Amino acid sequence: MIIYQETQHYPHWMRWVPLGSAIMAVVLFTALTLNGDIPFNEMIIALALLLVAQILMYVYFVSERMTLKLSEQELNIKFRYFRFLNHRFLLSDISEISQSKSNTLNVGYYWSPFKRRELKMHGQKGIKIILYNGKKFFITSLRPQRLYDHLQRVTEHGKETETDSFTY
Repeated sequence: MIIYQETQHYPHWMRWVPLGSAIMAVVLFTALTLNGDIPFNEMIIALALLLVAQILMYVYFVSERMTLKLSEQELNIKFRYFRFLNHRFLLSDISEISQSKSNTLNVGYYWSPFKRRELKMHGQKGIKIILYNGKKFFITSLRPQRLYDHLQRVTEHGKETETDSFTY
């Protein structure tokens, strides 16, 4: 039974970065072509390749999402396209849970300078999880207090009866 579930998307401003850079590239290539520095045929090929790459990046940013599900036995985090980044934390393996805030603005999955893995999609507030084997994870949440409360109840009492779902 799922106790808590939320879906996160990339922030809206990140979705427009690839398209904005594509527009800047079009202006730059047009200026260089009109100036005579680049032949027209080479400019068309370069622009076509650049625009295809930028549109693919835009589609990725719009469609990628991170789903977080808490059940009675595990905390499961899935990224839509990068299946190898999925994480499943058994609640019996978690030694410490605390609310935390990330000092970095990076988004996605990466190693932070604080020697912990960060699973981020939207925002900087979330939950810090320390496993019994010493590994540390930081997971962003749209409602970190609610996720923390549910995790505390499930890990302390073993069972949870309420369900909660949220999608952004």
